[in-house]
Amino acid sequence: MSCRPTFRRIVRNGSTEQFSGMPYIYSLLNCLICMWYGLPFVSYGVILVTTVNSIGAVFQPAYTAVFIAFADAKERVDNRALD
Repeated sequence: MSCRPTFRRIVRNGSTEQFSGMPYIYSLLNCLICMWYGLPFVSYGVILVTTVNSIGAVFQPAYTAVFIAFADAKERVDNRALD
């Protein structure tokens, strides 16, 4: 996974430093939209799209939660305002 080194660094340093949480929120939104597209009653025959994006939709909230847990107070407010 490409974001694993970033989150190792965040957990090791105990801070999000200058990283932005927006890519993880956008990625979650993208997974949810693509998962919706792959559902059998929306598009027939693309179940693999649903499978792959549902796995992504499970991991992205975990990444976002770790990011918010180690973010400064100002960054937490900015990220939670989007929820």
